[in-house]
Amino acid sequence: MGSLRCNVDVVCYSEHNIYCVGACLRDENERFVKAFVKRYEGKPKIYEAEAIGLLVFEVAE
Repeated sequence: MGSLRCNVDVVCYSEHNIYCVGACLRDENERFVKAFVKRYEGKPKIYEAEAIGLLVFEVAE
C-alpha cells in the first residue's frame, strides 16, 4: 500500500458539553479507505479534539 491521507474535522457544542469528531482516510489515488464519526462529552480545544480523532482512528485499526 502507498501513502494515505487522513482528514479530521471537529464540531464543538460548548453549551451542551459535547463535541463530535469525524475522519476520512483516502489512499494516494483519492479512493475512500475508511471513515468514522464519534461523539464525546467535554469541552476540549479544537486541536486537542482533532488529535483525539487521529488517535481513535489508529486504535480502530
